[in-house]
Amino acid sequence: MLQMEEDSIKRLLSEKRRQDSVAKLPVPLTSSSGEQALTTSRLYVSVNGLKVRKDPSLDARIITELKLFDELYFLGEVTEFTQEINMGKAVVNEPWVKVQTREGRSGWVYGAGVHYYKRKHPAAE
Repeated sequence: MLQMEEDSIKRLLSEKRRQDSVAKLPVPLTSSSGEQALTTSRLYVSVNGLKVRKDPSLDARIITELKLFDELYFLGEVTEFTQEINMGKAVVNEPWVKVQTREGRSGWVYGAGVHYYKRKHPAAE
């Protein structure tokens, strides 16, 4: 009986640590099916003027435009395909990434336009 209680306490403490490590978001994240996302990663815009698009394509409708170092949240989706885009100083080949802005707008951004750290992409003008 004592072993089961110890295991339960360890499990509860482990769960509490995991919950504490999850970033608190200003708006609830939702998936395309309407379900709330459980965890997320914070990303930063690495290209000034990065466009959030309805679909992962340069031809897709623009939802909003972002400034350098704006904060975004990764929604766990990345395209299986990559696309070559001239970023000014170099041509890069990256997938598209689904994100949500701090204001709660969801859409797709070109993968080279975001990074886990606040830094400007070296290929961007």
